[in-house]
Formats: sequence, C-alpha cells, structure tokens
Amino acid sequence: MGNVKIAADTVCDLSEELKQRYDISTVPLYVTKGDKTLRDGIEISQKEVFEHYRTTGKLCSTSAVNIEDFSQFFKEQLKE
Repeated sequence: MGNVKIAADTVCDLSEELKQRYDISTVPLYVTKGDKTLRDGIEISQKEVFEHYRTTGKLCSTSAVNIEDFSQFFKEQLKE
C-alpha cells in the first residue's frame, strides 16, 4: 500500500492538534465579507467573521474551494 495523505477543506474545523497529529492538510474555503473575498484561515479568521457580524449585523457568505485550488494543492502534495 502506498502513502496516504488526508486532506479536507477548512469547513471541517479540525483543531490544530488533530491536524498536526495526523498530518492533515486543509484547503481554504472562500469567505465573502462585504465586497472582499478572503481565504478562510489565511486572510480571515473565525474571530474576524464573528466580529464582522457583531459590529455590522451582517453575515459573511462562503463558497467552496474551486477546482483550480484543489488541483494546485494536490500538485504540491505529489511533489512531497
């Protein structure tokens, strides 16, 4: 059996401890806050999403990881 790599998008909300223990990589969802679209966990944090709601009363929206992002992610994984 070959090597196995576990991957998920950031909607899974795994703790850093679990991601490190099992070497799980995540690909970020997109979060739209107002007129900005940001990568979850990279350009915007959960705390910032909640703060945006508290201060504006408006929810952020999300969109799934696109095919190009997954393609790039797996190309990088194959190099390792």
